[in-house]
Amino acid sequence: MDTIVEMRGVSKTYRVGDETIHALDRVDLAIASRSVVAVTGPSGSGKSTLANVIGGLDRPDAGSVRVGPHVLEQTSDRQLSSFRNTAIGFVFQSFNLQPHLTAAENVAMPLAFAGVKRSKRRARAEAVLADVGLADRSGHLPTQLSGGQRQRVAIARALVNQPQLIIADEPTGNLDSQRGAEILDLLIASVRERGATLLIITHDADVARRADGVLHVRDGAITREVQG
Repeated sequence: MDTIVEMRGVSKTYRVGDETIHALDRVDLAIASRSVVAVTGPSGSGKSTLANVIGGLDRPDAGSVRVGPHVLEQTSDRQLSSFRNTAIGFVFQSFNLQPHLTAAENVAMPLAFAGVKRSKRRARAEAVLADVGLADRSGHLPTQLSGGQRQRVAIARALVNQPQLIIADEPTGNLDSQRGAEILDLLIASVRERGATLLIITHDADVARRADGVLHVRDGAITREVQG
């Protein structure tokens, strides 16, 4: 099996007052390339920490993490920043758009960080916005867009650098059921079309049912893996 993510013996702890929280506890994990995988579990189970470690937003205390050709514990902070910008696309529940930037400018931000020339950034951003059905909204500010449209902008921003892996943390959580279903359809279709991998953190059983596989997390451990 061709894998894009491999974790071996990964642990992460946090101190909260006098208490030690084992957010991840010696996790072993492999995620197949070009798959859609849902990560489920109760609040505080370690789902988001798992995603943050895979996405290079957080470093584990122990163990090894490989994403594609990148062995994360061997990377410097500068290399890790480049990895997050080019190899990973992030989609968040709260959209995380810059309010003073237009849709196209928000989508173009990862291109700017990647050193793409200004003359090419706008065209590429508008092309990806067209792919997500927002060709006529590229000049709009986030406040001029609906929740579903803002999430489409966030998806376009995640896709613009053609990353190997998309990590979506509760991407439908701020949307009603109809808009959420539309966004999930768009996200899965966009990832499959590009031959990328999608990791979805979710509490929603309907979302998890759409995945090729499901990882159940509890008390910082993978308690069950289900293949679709």
